[in-house]
Amino acid sequence: MVSTGRNLKEVSFFTTAGEGRLEVRGTAVVTGNGIVVHLFGGELPHVGSIVVSQPRPSLQAGGGTSCTSSTLNLVGHKDDELARPVAEMLSRKLNQVVVVVAGVHVDAATAQEIRQLSQHGMGVAKRLLEQITDSG
Repeated sequence: MVSTGRNLKEVSFFTTAGEGRLEVRGTAVVTGNGIVVHLFGGELPHVGSIVVSQPRPSLQAGGGTSCTSSTLNLVGHKDDELARPVAEMLSRKLNQVVVVVAGVHVDAATAQEIRQLSQHGMGVAKRLLEQITDSG
């Protein structure tokens, strides 16, 4: 835990899923006013997409919590396909603003490998969610 000196505390978490070129790593920093997640891995970790999700009441009656999301992709990047579902799941479950920065690159990835990377990314997100909720 890191103290900012103004009675605000930041708590960081880390986890991984997958192996080798299909490994996805994730960090989460829980601040006093939102959560910042970095998903990275593959053969060339980078910044490819940024997604911000803000929780809100669902527009459907009895729908619980939903969220509104904004996405920023760097030219030629599709990392939002990983970042958006992670940001939205965490935002809804934690009722917090969540920012996800994602960059996972695998040269000549097959469709199966892309599915595996997506599964690993969501696995990382679920582990981070567990760590965050267990930290109280």
